[in-house]
Amino acid sequence: MTIAPATTNTATLTSTVAGSTIVTVRDSTNNSASTGAIVFRTVTLNGPAGNVAVVASVTMTAVGGQAPYSWSVSNTAVATINPSSGVLTGVSSGSVTVTAADADGITGSAVVTVGGAVPPPPPPPATMTITPNAANVLIGSTRQFSASGGTAPYLWWVNNIGVATIDSNTGLLTGVAAGSVIVTAADANGIIASSGPITVSATPSAPLVIAPATAVIAVGANRLFTATGGQAPYTWTST
Repeated sequence: MTIAPATTNTATLTSTVAGSTIVTVRDSTNNSASTGAIVFRTVTLNGPAGNVAVVASVTMTAVGGQAPYSWSVSNTAVATINPSSGVLTGVSSGSVTVTAADADGITGSAVVTVGGAVPPPPPPPATMTITPNAANVLIGSTRQFSASGGTAPYLWWVNNIGVATIDSNTGLLTGVAAGSVIVTAADANGIIASSGPITVSATPSAPLVIAPATAVIAVGANRLFTATGGQAPYTWTST
């Protein structure tokens, strides 16, 4: 991940891999401000192990993104898909590209072949639990979350990164602003579980501010960050 100054008070962050970073800005008087976790995300699709038979249906799943997902196919003459549930139905023999877009517009695709024998039924879903189910976190402090009942590794996210961020690999949550969030984890098989409300309590704001405080950015895309307050000029780093 790299960050480069764009103007006197902006900088552009870029990454070619999934992961997270913290952006820090420092002014000419050595005052500094930092974001919470800035997440670069990829969406991965899980589909049938073999061909999908004509008129048979399978449920596509996606991991790595922020639910809910919006589903589409490249050729409805080969297969159709429910845009909300991801249930794909074979129409005629051929191949079709299935695409899922998460709540932040990050997309992932997979090619599915229609034709041949009906695939075996999927195994029953596992039951996962998120711990803690409820918690209070101060702005700037952290809380560790864990998952049980699924298959590691787990992928973590929250429903409002303006209130709290969470390390997508470790499940370590950091309070960002007053409010509440829901913590969600997906296991290696795409099984998903969520916590109850996690409350973040307010603390005073720093004079030097960087915006946005958190962001979800598609791999290969850029995001502009802005510093206000403090004393220009500013210097930027990404760790």
